[in-house]
Parts: sequence; C-alpha cells; structure tokens
Amino acid sequence: MWHPSEKIGKNERIGRRLFPRKKLKGAGDQHPPPNTFEFYHFQEKRDGGEVSFDRLGETSIDGRVRKYLSLRADYAASLLKPQTSFQGWAVVRAQELQEPVMGGPPLPLISSPVVSTTDNPLTENLYHAHAVRPSKYGSYEMAAHLKMIFERNFHFEPPVPEKTMPATSQSIVIRIWNWARRLLGDGNQ
Repeated sequence: MWHPSEKIGKNERIGRRLFPRKKLKGAGDQHPPPNTFEFYHFQEKRDGGEVSFDRLGETSIDGRVRKYLSLRADYAASLLKPQTSFQGWAVVRAQELQEPVMGGPPLPLISSPVVSTTDNPLTENLYHAHAVRPSKYGSYEMAAHLKMIFERNFHFEPPVPEKTMPATSQSIVIRIWNWARRLLGDGNQ
C-alpha cells in the first residue's frame, strides 16, 4: 500500500468525495448533462476556508488506498443528515489544482492526515489533504472554481463495492457499529 509523503507531488491523484442530494419533487427524470458535476459537490460548509480531498495514489489510483478510503467515505455518508450513500470520487492530478489552466488562483495542496481520537478506526484518514480557500473567494466562488477545474480534466472513480471488501475484523466491527446505530438510533433525534 502506498504511503504518502508530506509533500504532494504534481502527478498524485486527488479525489473529491461525491455524495448525492435529494432531488426536487418532479425532477427525478431530469438528468444533468454528461461530464458535469453538481455545484454542491464542491461546496465546503465545514471549517471556514479549508476544502477536503483524498489522496488516492502517487501516479495512479492505488487499489488498496481506494479500499481504505471507501470504508471511511461510507462511514462518513452514514453520519450525514439525512443519511446518504457514498457515490465515488471525482479525481484529477494534483497539478490541475496547483496550476489551473483555466485561470483562477492556484490551490496549494496541504497533506493533513486525520488521526483518530476515538475508538472507531474509521474516523482516521491517513490520506487526507486540503486546500485553503483564497482570501478573495467566498465559499460559492471556491465551489465554482473547483467545479471548473474538475470538469475540465477528471475521471470518476467508483467506490469499492462492499462485496469485494475483505471481511476483516475492522469491516465486521464497522458493519455491527452501523447496524446498532440504525437499530437504536444515533441519539440525536
């Protein structure tokens, strides 16, 4: 399994997690144009000014890293209100963000692994990175800038299906944890 360094290389594959949103009533048959993303895929509402990404591989997608991150993305999706599913990643080379061809400010990527502070191993992410929003950009401008970068030269990376994930003790614990949360409720209702 690839172990990332502190410095993010220009050829690293950087992914933005994609989660669906509930569509408007009557809009179920209205599909977006091909090779586009929804604006909300790039809006960051947490933490004033940082946009989260996953580092998926040094020069291409690393399958073991993808499995590691899929578990964590599925867990993150289960915590969203309303609960949703993880759909995969929009992926570009780091250079696309660091040196945008279409204009706009460069987005230096910062390696920022998340260390678990709980007993749940799914709260850690050793492959986390972020970009700091330029001071002249609000959250909408940043989302539009990212949407243009990702739509220009991206590929879609689907999540690892649960059936192909190894039945490790960690994944079994995750399934039991999620089952218990659904059964008992999460206490925030």
